[in-house]
Amino acid sequence: MRGPAAEGRAALERALDAAPRDAVAERLTALRALASFAYGRGAWREAAELHERALELSRRVGDRRAEALALFGLYAAATARRELALAKSYAEKAAAVAEEVDDARTAGIAASSLGHLALHEQDYARARMLFEQSIAVLAGDEFGLVVNLGNLALTALRLGDLDEAAERIGENLARALDLHDHLSTAHALAILAGVLAARGRNESSARVLGAGAALQEEEGLSLQELEAELHDETEAAVASALGEESYRREFDAGRVAELPELIAEALRSLEASAVH
Repeated sequence: MRGPAAEGRAALERALDAAPRDAVAERLTALRALASFAYGRGAWREAAELHERALELSRRVGDRRAEALALFGLYAAATARRELALAKSYAEKAAAVAEEVDDARTAGIAASSLGHLALHEQDYARARMLFEQSIAVLAGDEFGLVVNLGNLALTALRLGDLDEAAERIGENLARALDLHDHLSTAHALAILAGVLAARGRNESSARVLGAGAALQEEEGLSLQELEAELHDETEAAVASALGEESYRREFDAGRVAELPELIAEALRSLEASAVH
């Protein structure tokens, strides 16, 4: 979760190949983690296949918590492929199984996943409620908090609440950088660029888009559907506002900038725009 994805993936594949067939808990953990790596780099079908294997194994041994997590993973892979009817079916099945499991992390993942579904359905009030519920249930889970803060920032942006969006994405990025959580950082940069553009900070937005592109290339990451959609909207609006030449100049500057400094500058720009 903190290092190069390719290295983690290779280590997990070796471990899974070497694991005894009866090491069920370890195999389930490895399958979920490999699916997360596949999801992060945009290999949606591979992620779904790994979650299918985890689902089959969890049902074979009667592990209801693992079954719920596999179903939530299948939900995420289906939404990434924009198969929303299938995704909703997985989410509803997963939520039903999660209710049977007395486990805070599973409940937190359930709330977050259902909030993500509400975002897709543009039910922003419900999405906000579920993300806040997930934060409360997950308590000290730092990675879960980062994901939920990013989702709350995106929700606020879609509601037009730019002050809340700026506050949430600032906290998200501070925590994601501390955790070396590259995937959450890449997603957060897309949202930050969107907030900057909405505030009229087009040069800064273009630099943030450039930094996001560099991070994705360096780490082999892919934006998921909601952030990718926002990225494309932002890129089109900012390029139109600046003109192609100016946009490309700022974008390229962002690609080579030091990421923490660029983020700090962008957040200062948001604070200044809020004051004025």
